[in-house]
Amino acid sequence: MNLYGQEMDETISPLAANMGWTIAWEPADRDFIGREALEVQREHGTEKTGWSGDDRKRRAA
Repeated sequence: MNLYGQEMDETISPLAANMGWTIAWEPADRDFIGREALEVQREHGTEKTGWSGDDRKRRAA
């Protein structure tokens, strides 16, 4: 969940920020700047980096 607006900037796409639901993909002929790049990310996935709560389990005792 995006809370503080730091999850997305001009270098992070809505798909990488887990905000793909905000993109109006329909109708299919709807054209907007960056659509082709987003379609590639949608098909092939994005490279996400971040912190996971599971990382805490790997901490040394």
